[in-house]
Amino acid sequence: MAKSRNVVSVMKRIVLIIIILVLLISILAKSAESRSLKPATLANERRKLSLLLKALNQAAAAADATDRQPAKVSPGGPDPRHHFQKNL
Repeated sequence: MAKSRNVVSVMKRIVLIIIILVLLISILAKSAESRSLKPATLANERRKLSLLLKALNQAAAAADATDRQPAKVSPGGPDPRHHFQKNL
């Protein structure tokens, strides 16, 4: 009787291992079915990236040029309404 219980537990383990292997193989097979990106798509993405970098450089140059000259010149000191110290 102990021998038959031992055989049953071994059979359960074997069935469990087979189920796990089948699931693992099916997951691996499913992931292998995915399509890779077309080279033309990658080329388009590179072109878009280069255009984006070019536009970013132009925007940075334009912002740098406007930052050098202030839009408003101070008349000779800080504005007393906005820059004051409280007398304690």
